[in-house]
Amino acid sequence: TVGTWVIIVGTILIFVNALLAKKMPDFTGFITIFIMGPCIDFWLWLFTNFNPANTVFRYALLIFGLTLLALGISVYLNAKFAPNPIDNLMLALHERLKLSMGVTKTIGELLALVFALIVKGPIWIGTIIVTIGIGPIIQFFYPKIEKLVQK
Repeated sequence: TVGTWVIIVGTILIFVNALLAKKMPDFTGFITIFIMGPCIDFWLWLFTNFNPANTVFRYALLIFGLTLLALGISVYLNAKFAPNPIDNLMLALHERLKLSMGVTKTIGELLALVFALIVKGPIWIGTIIVTIGIGPIIQFFYPKIEKLVQK
């Protein structure tokens, strides 16, 4: 299932992130992936038959969801909750390469896309939009949330 792949890839990323950051593995990442995996499977099951016919509505939902996801990531990273492994990869690359979080999130998503291509995962236009769009939207929200948190 998709949730199982989240757990497998997340486990690998926990150790990759440790190598990149030159630190001990962040085992709190296991908490996030063991919550995320089953939750993703649940939501995919719940919305199995949800398939809006209107293309404009479908793309509007995609953009709304992408924006909400980026906002949520920006909020929980600023709150210093345990980052999931893909977001921890973004943080490790940000520290290591001294690039913006938007760029490092895009790099992480591109790596995930390459992996999905290798294992012949389901890739369509939404996957490409998320891969390209999530980083810049996080880059937009993160500093604004950071200012709010510091007040």
